[in-house]
Amino acid sequence: LTYNFSARTGISAPTALPNMASKEEYLQLYEEAWVNDGNVGVPQLPGNRMSWAEAQAFEGTDWIQETIRTGVKQGYDFSASKGFKGGNFYAGLSYNDNHSYLAGNSYERISGRFNVDYNLASNLKLGISTSISRGINNRIDAAWSGGFGEAMSRALPIYPVRYAEDEYDADGNVVAS
Repeated sequence: LTYNFSARTGISAPTALPNMASKEEYLQLYEEAWVNDGNVGVPQLPGNRMSWAEAQAFEGTDWIQETIRTGVKQGYDFSASKGFKGGNFYAGLSYNDNHSYLAGNSYERISGRFNVDYNLASNLKLGISTSISRGINNRIDAAWSGGFGEAMSRALPIYPVRYAEDEYDADGNVVAS
């Protein structure tokens, strides 16, 4: 009987990140757009969650850094095989656990395989193979309908990650203001 085991691990990180406006750059561009649209006075910020003065005093949020992390990948494989008079068998089990550098993205899979080959005659072979696999893919939406894409378009550097006066559920969603 022959046994094999392998384990592997790795990390991942983005190779390039988008260049986003800082809080100061955003406020300057917003004020210029406010004036160019014919408005006067102190600009009204989108969402009405803070005043212009509060936005200027706020330290700013780097939303890219809030949505990424170091990704970690692990994998394990175990198999057993044996040849016998007239045939052989193989059985294997594999487990993979991958956590992306995008916070919230992960993929976990477990799979198994079993093969038996038997020589019925010198020119006739019977083989049976079976496998099973189960994967769980947790993905954030990367398009503009949520997740990373929406964070790039709506998570402005003038907004905090969480407002002190709000209540949040276990997933970080606002349940009351």
